[in-house]
Amino acid sequence: MLRGWQASESSRLQKCGRYLLFACFLTLATFAVASFSAFHWADPHFVSLSAVLQAGIYGEAVGDSNDSESSEEEGPEEAEAEEGSEEAEAEAPVQTPNASNTIPVEKAKLIFVNCVEDGKPVKKRGLQGKVLMCQHQCNLTVNKKDFARADAVVFNPLWMTPLKSPPRTKLPGQIWAYSFHFESASQHTFARKATQALSGKVDLTMTYKGKSDIFRPYYRFRSLEPEERPDPKKDYAQGKQHLLLWFVSNCGAKGRMSLFKGLQKILGPEKVHMFGACGRSAGCSSAHSGDPCNIRLMSKYKFYAAFENTRCEGYITEKFFRGLGSRTPMVPLALGGLGRKDYEFLAPPDSFLHVDDFSSLEELAQTLLEIDADDTRYNRFHAWRQKQKVTTQTANYRIAYCDLCERLHSGQQLHPRSYGGSLEKWMFDGCLSDGPRWKA
Repeated sequence: MLRGWQASESSRLQKCGRYLLFACFLTLATFAVASFSAFHWADPHFVSLSAVLQAGIYGEAVGDSNDSESSEEEGPEEAEAEEGSEEAEAEAPVQTPNASNTIPVEKAKLIFVNCVEDGKPVKKRGLQGKVLMCQHQCNLTVNKKDFARADAVVFNPLWMTPLKSPPRTKLPGQIWAYSFHFESASQHTFARKATQALSGKVDLTMTYKGKSDIFRPYYRFRSLEPEERPDPKKDYAQGKQHLLLWFVSNCGAKGRMSLFKGLQKILGPEKVHMFGACGRSAGCSSAHSGDPCNIRLMSKYKFYAAFENTRCEGYITEKFFRGLGSRTPMVPLALGGLGRKDYEFLAPPDSFLHVDDFSSLEELAQTLLEIDADDTRYNRFHAWRQKQKVTTQTANYRIAYCDLCERLHSGQQLHPRSYGGSLEKWMFDGCLSDGPRWKA
């Protein structure tokens, strides 16, 4: 009888233990959900839980530069660029639960991106999946089967090979966007023809031109938080033994080459150095600007020759931003765009010099020498670093696509179209030669 009671009691204890474990599990699960919910609502970088579970987490678009000098010149510091990935994320508003404590599910808009290579969608570019950190929900796709059901289609004229030409008619309610970035407008005959086929059909422009509906430069600037600010007493002239540096591999742009050699002749070959395919070897195993060897080299120079191979409105590449990174602080000597105004639209006006600021080669050379001899004056070109920082390429992709996403959800369109009557002329006409306005 005792044994029977013991067996019965043991059975009850086992059941009780299981119930207790189950109760503990429920308690922990409830606590975890509550904690996640509190964290979710407090963090603007989190999309809704249902959206996360349904869509998963996908990467954002990555760089797709095909610039003729891109292999020799990377971004300001791509190795540094991702150190603050938060700066690459477009701000999303904090959502709050409604009265019934449920999360409203917003229907995602679909954006088809004409991103191809050898006639096949290029998923490796990161254009497949969810647009993260946007105020509204959108999904990117490169699958041509999604073209007909897409809310928006993004055409890049350099990627139009498989479509040959855009469809003759647009689907009702479908928005077409024209994306041209990372390339000089004057360098691509095929792109011009493809753009001509799109003229009059495109609703929005997404380019490096400041007058675009969606501005998409190489890089941007963002404000610094107080704790991010560098030492205000830092001497940016310290340790800089040389005056002007240039990395260049495209030797065919004669105007800028003549300008640099003219400066080298006046300022002296011991102060002005050219590296790359057109100059001497830097002795580094990598051409990446984030390579430690290149960082050590660049840290010895006060100015960087940010000379573009063509001068088109708004065309400002990584060359300009190379010296603006925090690990290799230099002052860009810019030659590009249609003049200083193109650069001031993007960068602090006291962060650079532009070749067009001067009336002659001699005046430019003399100014560089004067700044070189005056550390206080040189440091003024770095004062902006107390307030701002260069963002990443990832930030620009997110900002641009989130802008498009928000327009799709709000129904916002600009009329008349930003490019006027001819998209082709708006994008490709008006470029200058690669040299200064005055003869070098």
